[in-house]
Amino acid sequence: MNSIYIGIDTSNYTTSAAAVTEYGELVANIKAPLPVASGEKGLRQSDALFSHVKALPEVIGEVSAAVSERLGGGYKIAAVGVSDSPRNVPGSYMPCFLAGVSAASSTAGLFRVPLYRFSHQEGHIEAALFGAGHCPSGSFYSFHLSGGTCELLRVESESAGVRRTASIVSKTLDITCGQLIDRCGVALGLLFPCGAGLEKLAMESVREFKIKPAVFPDGINISGFENKFLAMLNTSTPSDAAKFVFDAVFECIRAMLGAIPPSDSNTYVVFAGGVMSSSLIKARLIREFPSAASSGRFLFAPPALSSDNAAGIALLARKADMK
Repeated sequence: MNSIYIGIDTSNYTTSAAAVTEYGELVANIKAPLPVASGEKGLRQSDALFSHVKALPEVIGEVSAAVSERLGGGYKIAAVGVSDSPRNVPGSYMPCFLAGVSAASSTAGLFRVPLYRFSHQEGHIEAALFGAGHCPSGSFYSFHLSGGTCELLRVESESAGVRRTASIVSKTLDITCGQLIDRCGVALGLLFPCGAGLEKLAMESVREFKIKPAVFPDGINISGFENKFLAMLNTSTPSDAAKFVFDAVFECIRAMLGAIPPSDSNTYVVFAGGVMSSSLIKARLIREFPSAASSGRFLFAPPALSSDNAAGIALLARKADMK
């Protein structure tokens, strides 16, 4: 009988649940974006929590159906994993994760199996590593680029080899790259989250913009790009303005890569988070850093494992349970 590991993640943007087998095969990765009213740029935590509570039964039901379709009835739940905080640091907290913790705790209690808790960021990194098909030994660097986070991290495994601690090497000091994309997309009348719609527009442009973020010792500022984008709407086409946003995000990433010490110039760099679902940004990284891309030093995941998902949490639960 197959053993499966369930993962649940309730971020501020997506309700998600996933299942992996004891052999590390991903058999279900179900996601439901949280509803955001037209013209809005996000959700209050109370609204996100309520939306997760409503969405979780259907999402978990779809995982159950997908597992049954792949494995038939011959499986048992071995453990449950859940994201309970944004980062694996003391004091990290967001109310929206309470919905996932409640559902995961109930599931683990019902089946009398272990419950393993991880951070949302750990799940993102694990999913990206799985999607890239490579897990570096020792320390490595990871971007976490999303609507709520814009950080370059130095990642270390804890002594048990499952939990990962991450120290911030560089970050944005004002807004995140995801917020920049969503704010500019909403200004163009796109539905939140705006990444896919804004990228579709940007692909119609052939312009390349020379952009330089404001770099400080502890990070970079990018909110000024929103003002430039809004001014461009009076003089440029929507596609050129959209392209400006993605060029700005790329330059943000370039500037943060500059914070990696020369002594670590050959260390792996993982690209995780919803912003890295962008094919434009990935293509630009490959083009402008050909050596790092061709050597495999830069590790990319497919879009489904870059954006918010519970696959990494399920994979971490499996690792923890098999230790």
